[in-house]
Amino acid sequence: MKSKIIRILSGLTIWHVVFWLTNLALFTFPFFLKYNQEGVFQPEKLYPGLIYTFYLAVIVYFNYFVLIPRFAAKKKVGLYFVTVTVSVLIVNFFFAISFTAINNIPLSLVNAFSFSVLEVVYIIITSFFKLFKEWIEDRGLQLKIKEIEKQKAEAELLALKAQLNPHFLFNVLNNIYSHSLHQSELTPTIVLKLSELMSYVLYDCRSNQVPISREVEFIKNYIELEKIRLEEKIEIDINTDQVRNIKIPPLLFVPFIENAFKHGINSQPKKKQIQIELVANENSLIFRITNTVGEVKEIVNKKTGGIGIENVKKRLELLFPDRYSLHVLDKGSEFRVSMIIHSKFGNQ
Repeated sequence: MKSKIIRILSGLTIWHVVFWLTNLALFTFPFFLKYNQEGVFQPEKLYPGLIYTFYLAVIVYFNYFVLIPRFAAKKKVGLYFVTVTVSVLIVNFFFAISFTAINNIPLSLVNAFSFSVLEVVYIIITSFFKLFKEWIEDRGLQLKIKEIEKQKAEAELLALKAQLNPHFLFNVLNNIYSHSLHQSELTPTIVLKLSELMSYVLYDCRSNQVPISREVEFIKNYIELEKIRLEEKIEIDINTDQVRNIKIPPLLFVPFIENAFKHGINSQPKKKQIQIELVANENSLIFRITNTVGEVKEIVNKKTGGIGIENVKKRLELLFPDRYSLHVLDKGSEFRVSMIIHSKFGNQ
C-alpha cells in the first residue's frame, strides 16, 4: 500500500501542477468568480472553485490510477462505466454538501449537471492520455523484446556456424592427413581445393547470406575432394539447371552431402551413386539428395541426424520458422533427404 502511494505521488509531476493551475485560471475561477454591485472583489467567492477543483482532481486521479488499470485495461468495459458513473455521483454529492455549507444556499440542478458534464469531459481526456501512454510504453516494450529476440537469434546462429565450420573442416583435414601419409601426388591438389573451401568458409560465410553460385562452387569442390580421397568410381549427378541468381544462408547443404559420403558411400554399396538436385528462385529453395547405401549401414538418426544435420535444423528454425520442411527417407538401398524452404530470397 505504501509503495502504491509513493508511485501515485511520483506520477504527479510538474505537468500535472501546470494542468490544474491552468484549469483554475481559465475555467474554474471564471465560473465561480463574482463581483458585487460596487465591483469589489470578493475572494470568498473563490473557495467553492478551489473545493470543486479538489473533487475534480480526486475523481480524475481515481479513474487514472484505479479504474482504468483495474477495469478498462482489462476490457471490463461495462463494469468500468458503472464505477465511473457511481464515482461521479459520489463526488457531486460531497461537493453539493460543501457548496451549501460555504454559500448557505443549495447547489442548483443546472450547476450540478454542468459540473457532472465537466467531470466526464476531464475523465475522457485523461483516460485517452492514460491509454495512449500505456500503448506507447507497451509498443516500446514489444520493440525491445523483438530486439532482444533478434540479438538472441543472431547469437545462436553464430554459435551454430561456429559448430558447423570446424565440423566440416575436421573431415576434410582428415582426408589430407590420409593422403599425406601415403605421400600421394594428389596431396597438392587436395590442399589447393581445401584452400578454396577455407576461403569460402572463413570469408564468404561471415555474411548472413552468400550468392548461391558460391555455395554451388563450394559443393563441387567438396565433392572433388571426396572423390580423390575415396579413389573409387562414384557416379555423382549434380543438377543445378534451375538455379536463379539469389542469395541464401551459407553452408545449408554441406551436412547432407557429408552424410551421403560418410554414411552412404563409405558403407560400400554395390553401386556407388549420389544424386543432387537444387532448384532455387526468389520465392523458394528446394534441395534433394539421394545416395546408395550398403548392407552394413550407419545412417544418421532420422529424428535429429548427426551434429551437422542437427545444426541445419536449428538454423532453419531460426531463419525460416514455419516456412520449411525437412524429410529423411530410408528405402533400404537408398537414403534420401528433401529440404524445401518457402521464403523471399534476395538477388545476387
